[in-house]
Amino acid sequence: MKPSSPSHSSAPRFHCARQVNDAASVLARADVFRNPIESFSIDVDLTSFAPGGKTDTSRFRVFGKGSDRSIVEFTFPQTEKGKYLLMLRDAMWIYMPTASRPIRISPLQRLMGQASNGDVARTNFSIDYDAKSMTEEGGAFVIELLAKDPAVAYNRVRLWIDKQSYEPQRADFYVVSGKLIKRATYVHFGTMAGRRVVTEIEIDDLLRPGNRTVMRYANLTPRENAEKMFTKDALGKWVKTIVIAAVLFAAATLRAETFKLFGSAGAEWQFTPANSASALNPGNVARLPYSTGSGECGGLSRCGAREPRLEVSSEAPR
Repeated sequence: MKPSSPSHSSAPRFHCARQVNDAASVLARADVFRNPIESFSIDVDLTSFAPGGKTDTSRFRVFGKGSDRSIVEFTFPQTEKGKYLLMLRDAMWIYMPTASRPIRISPLQRLMGQASNGDVARTNFSIDYDAKSMTEEGGAFVIELLAKDPAVAYNRVRLWIDKQSYEPQRADFYVVSGKLIKRATYVHFGTMAGRRVVTEIEIDDLLRPGNRTVMRYANLTPRENAEKMFTKDALGKWVKTIVIAAVLFAAATLRAETFKLFGSAGAEWQFTPANSASALNPGNVARLPYSTGSGECGGLSRCGAREPRLEVSSEAPR
């Protein structure tokens, strides 16, 4: 019996595996331009354009940690302030001042114009997609991305990446049916926080030609965002902390005699009238009462005057 000839079937598999590994490596390098810092904050400005010249603008501040956790604070217009998005991997919730708890929503849901919730909250492709293949087209790598989970906003993405700089150039987004619904073009890059990053992306609605949204990024800042910020149960408490911080700033500006805050989101508080000599509140024209939630004065009550001081607990909300 003749010995069987060696099989060459492993060669194509090896080549395919190497191609996928190369694609994942290229994708990781491109992601750095959208998510260059482990823990950060960044401002996002959205301007939508519709046929006939109609425009609309919204602004957000994004707090991110790693590549799969983010909080989006609505900062403009005024009517939207107080709203927050929390994104954990492919799950998303919105917090609204009128709701008692965060509400589960879809990352695919339209936020403004052609930008979805996920477009603003997510700054990384690698966390949601597997790089299935890579080809070359002119001066670009073209990577086929397939969603790791059905809940991801777009089932498939085709991404063009510059072969020299590894900067993303364009991304086409497909839904489960295979229909191409949206195209993102990476228009401008710049330097923020000492790193080269994307500063402007244009998103075109391919189902409604003429509708376009421009996303502009600014003020990328390294920031130590606590792990406890990125939990659904703590979202409302974290929002209250921001409000309290604003009150603290106002109290300091008015030169209040005493201002104390302790516990979870101000479970214990204490205020004194503003200094009567304050130029911003002369003679306590704002009529700020002195009240306390601490046990030293027996709950909410009037208390006597104290030595001028400012005491603020550094404990974060639980």
